[in-house]
Amino acid sequence: LAGKVVHGRHADVVWLLPDGNPLTAAQWIDPSHRAFGFILSPEQPAGPLLLCLINAGVSVIRFKLPPGPWSVLLDTSAEPAGQPTIVSLEGTVDVAAHSIALITQSSEALEANGRQPAPAG
Repeated sequence: LAGKVVHGRHADVVWLLPDGNPLTAAQWIDPSHRAFGFILSPEQPAGPLLLCLINAGVSVIRFKLPPGPWSVLLDTSAEPAGQPTIVSLEGTVDVAAHSIALITQSSEALEANGRQPAPAG
């Protein structure tokens, strides 16, 4: 993962602040930043983007999502911990203190961009 464009569309990884803006080198080393996210591009052009949101802080952080519908695959703050919580969302998502949320583009977002979900397996 080097932040290089793959499949002519997206960088293989993009580091983000909760406000949705890219994380700068200065912000990366700033110990006051306790929350960030990253987008991973799929290995296959038809696959969905994955968005991982990490909150190491002591309070809930609201993250701005990239455009389009997204679905929560995993929320470590869910009860029981780590159980899948497939929830469609757009706009923003709250990530609890000391937790991680793994989010993917929903099939609606893929179809709107002229892409199909990658086959399972």
